[in-house]
Parts: sequence; structure tokens; C-alpha cells
Amino acid sequence: MAATFDVNCELRGHEGAVRCISALPNDLLLTGAMDSVARVWLRDSSAPFGGFVAMDSATIFDHEHWVTASVALGGGGFATGSMDKNIRLFDAQGQRYALLRGHEGGVISLATSTDGKLLLSGSWDGTARVWSLETLQCLHVLSGHENGVCVLGLPDGSLVTGSTGQQVGNTVADFKLRFWAKETFALTKTLADHQGPIRQLALVPDIGFVSCSNDGSIKLRTLDGAVVASMEHPLNAEGKPGFVLGVAVLSNGFLVSASEDCTARVWSPVGALLQTVEHPGGLWCVTALPNGDFATGCDDKAVRVFTHDAARVDPDAVASFQAAVEEARIAKTRGPSGVEVEALPDYDQRAIVNGNSDGQIQMFRRGAKAWACQWSGPSRTWIDIGEVTGTGGGGVVDGEAYDMVIPVEIELPGGLKKLEIGYNQGQNPFTVAQEFIDKHMLDQAYLREIADYITQRAGEYRPPVLGNDDSVNSAQTGTVSSEPVTAGSHYKYFPVSGYNTFETTKISKLMSTLHQFNDKLKETNEAATLSDSQLIALGQIVHTVQDTAFYHSSKFTPLEVATLKSALEKWPAKFAFPALDLLRLVLVLRRVKMSSL
Repeated sequence: MAATFDVNCELRGHEGAVRCISALPNDLLLTGAMDSVARVWLRDSSAPFGGFVAMDSATIFDHEHWVTASVALGGGGFATGSMDKNIRLFDAQGQRYALLRGHEGGVISLATSTDGKLLLSGSWDGTARVWSLETLQCLHVLSGHENGVCVLGLPDGSLVTGSTGQQVGNTVADFKLRFWAKETFALTKTLADHQGPIRQLALVPDIGFVSCSNDGSIKLRTLDGAVVASMEHPLNAEGKPGFVLGVAVLSNGFLVSASEDCTARVWSPVGALLQTVEHPGGLWCVTALPNGDFATGCDDKAVRVFTHDAARVDPDAVASFQAAVEEARIAKTRGPSGVEVEALPDYDQRAIVNGNSDGQIQMFRRGAKAWACQWSGPSRTWIDIGEVTGTGGGGVVDGEAYDMVIPVEIELPGGLKKLEIGYNQGQNPFTVAQEFIDKHMLDQAYLREIADYITQRAGEYRPPVLGNDDSVNSAQTGTVSSEPVTAGSHYKYFPVSGYNTFETTKISKLMSTLHQFNDKLKETNEAATLSDSQLIALGQIVHTVQDTAFYHSSKFTPLEVATLKSALEKWPAKFAFPALDLLRLVLVLRRVKMSSL
């Protein structure tokens, strides 16, 4: 029995690692990523190789954090789960019709019951939830899990869940499968045969289901959990297996595993390795397509579709893919750049390092490599993101990891003072500059100059790869030089005959930032805060802006415009940036009279 899969197409558009993929009816593909965006792609049957293409007006900016789970629903709809703790339901036209709240941690797994009546969700809050897709109410909360939970509905109506384990000293332990009875959802059985966090579960027709784990294994099971076959990813140079983060079951019975070791591996139904497909970066997910193909989601922000049909293999896509893989191999030999690995805290000692806030990114030393983790406040544990390689100036300031660390010299009356600015791509340079000034109690006159300097350096940035133990994406290894910023500096004036328009922003983050700033103002300037009704009005503006179906027809109400104006007038300048971003998008829509502002 042989398997030969090659590239059908490569899908680019996400600005973050691709975390979830779901096949939808009518030759559609749904993807979600660490850019807080979900995208829908359409198979172009008229194209020479029948690959997928981006759909017009099918980009969903509705999420306030990473999109980490997805599942197809009946009638062509779908659901997404996000690290913002919410589940969103969309109809076949991509319009959101429900927001399910209740989880206290990021939603990392979604599934449906086999009869399609129930939605199942798993979260970093240590619970699974059962929702009615008819009433949109939570019917049951299945608690007692060890941190992150993956979920699966079995054919008889019962459920199975897997957990990622809990910190015990310097190790992670207690990775368990749990079985829950039909209708009552009472716990009926627990299994603990994985040696690492359990990451995903998938049904296997006529056999049972399959589980995959950070222990590098994929276990094929009967419906009661008995292991029929066990498949193992090979050990890396450190003697450890690559984390297997995703598994899919193809229509011919083959299994495909996706690992942070930069490989997708195809297995026979009896557990024989048939093919290894090396990727340029670590893999987060894999899904089976109805025609026997499969799609992978990678750290390099790409979705790739692989086919077993030689007539649908695109030679250009194959050549591009092979070049990217080779470039990653070369980059691996260079090792990490810009990160002082030895100075980082030990990965195996991370249990004694507490994060400062939910969502904080921290780098640890894992062997000879820098490894990025994110702090989960509800579970009080570090969530693996991946290896940091080819950082191009990334590093740590005051214990926190940043895309760029920009050294600056501030000229003060007593002489030059050398400082560092931590900057993440997508941040507002003025916000970062203001926080830097406040932190070091510098003269406010530096604001414009520091912000311009950050903007200049950000333009030189090439992103890091947060991948795995065995491969990296290519990145330049140049350093960010230090240049003095002086109070007496001045700029030449260059007349510009035209102008630039800024018609996009990270809409998904606007409301969370507005809420954050409003909460800060409650502590220092109560009179400037917005009421709950005003925040709702701003939320409606955000909804109108990001809802592509109404983008050119909806108008803003007088209350919404008045609320936005109030925020601009009442809030201090250092908190005004999200309101200004929202105003910019409102004006682009041309659905409000300038006189009303």
C-alpha cells in the first residue's frame, strides 16, 4: 500500500500561523489563524488544477483574539472558537447569527454530535461544554479536566474528551481521555495511556476514533478506547518526539498527522508510515477533504492542499513549496538570531515562572533553542506556541518577548542613557512610544521622534517563525542598530503633492482596546469614562465596519456618532488612538456627515 501526495495549491492571506481548518459543503474551505481572522476559500473548478482561491468578501474580522478552532455545521454554516473565550456561529453566507459565551478560557476545540443537533466545545478553562444548536443554550458543563480540552462526539451519542495535563512540579502530568454517557453526560470511564498532552480526537469510520498527543504518538482506538494501533513520530536530536498537534482521517481510511516537527505524515489504517511530507514550518492542524485530499495549516501562515491525483498536482506550486522547504533547512543551520538563548529561563522550570497577565508571551530555553509560550491566566499555565528562530531583531525586554527590540540612546543633561524599546508588529508606534516615555519618565517632547523612529525600524522587520524543534522558515539575521534620539533633532520638510489613505486596521482588537482604556480611566479620570450604553454604541460601529455584507449600505446612528465624538473629546491623547482608528474607518465608509463630527 502506497501513498503519494503532492501540492495542489498554496493559500496565502493570513498574517499569523494557521491554527484550524474545516472543510465546508460546496467546495469551500474555512481557515482560522493567529491573526484573529477567519477566511473562506472556494475551489476554482475552472482552474487548470482545481485549486482553492480566496472568496470576495469572505474574510471575517469578528474575533478579538486568535481563531483556534472551527467546525462545519448543518446547512452550510460553521462555528469558530477563539482565544477570546467565545464561540461564534455563522450561516452559509458567512453572517454571524450567534455568540456563545460561558467559557472562561480560550476555546481550542469544536465538534458536533453525529446527529448534528449538539455543538461540543473544549477550552483552556478545563471544561467541555454541550450546546443545543436549536436553542443556542449551554446544556451541560463537563468539568474536572486538566487544563486544555479537546472534544469528540461518538456515533452512539456519547462523548469523549482529552486533556492537556497539569503542572506537577517541573513536569506536566495527568493527560486523560474521559468518556461521557449519552444524554446524561455522566462520566463513565477514564483512560491515561498517553505520555503527553492530548491535542485532538477524530472519528474513524467502522473502527472508532483516533487521538494524538505531544508524546509524538497517534493512537487508533475502538469506540471504547482500546488501542488498535499506535503510530510514533521519530525522536528529534534531543531525543524527544515532535508534538503531534492534529490528526485527520481520509476517505480511503488513511490517517494524516500534523506535527510541530515540520512534517505531515500519512499512515495506513494498520499504522504503517506511508509518506512524510516536510514543511517549511511547524504544523498546527490538518483536515481531510471530501475528495481524498488533505489541507495543512502551518506556522509560515500558509494553508497547503495536498492531492493524491497526479492530474491535480500543480508543478509551480510544487516548485515553490520545495524551495520554501529547502530555504527553511538552510535557515535551520544558522540557528536563532537576535535571541540570547542562554539568558532565557529553562523551559523545564517554567512551572515556577508565573506570567504577569493573561496572554503574555514569554521565551524559554529549551535545549539550545528559544521556545515561545503564552501565559493562560485562567489555567495558570504556559501554553506552547513554538520555537523562535531567525528572529531578525526579536528578543526580551524586562522578561517579555517582542518581535523587535530596538535599542535607543536618549540624550539627557547628564549624558546619554541607553534603553530598549520592545515592539510587536501591528502595535501603534505612538502608543508604544508613550508607554516607553511613561515607563522611563522621559520628556513628553520625545513622543513624535520616538514614534517616528519605531515606525522606521518596524519597516525593516522580518517576522520570526514560531515553529518547532526541527525546522524554521527563512529570515534575515540582521540586527537593529542603535541610533541616538536627541531633543534637539529636527526634520527636513518634503512637500508631498498627494496623500495616503489608511482604510484598514485590526478591527478585531479595537473593542478590546477601547474597553481596556475605559477601565484604566475609571481609576484616574472617572468623568472621562464611557457608560455601558456608550460602549455598546461603539461596539455597533465596529460591527458595522467589519460586517462586509452591510459595508456599503449601513449608516451610523446619531447616538453612535455622538459617542465616538465624546470619546475623542474626553479621553486623554495617550488613550485616543483606538477611537481615532475607528473614526478613520467611519469616514472611509462615507455614511456620516462631516458636520456631525
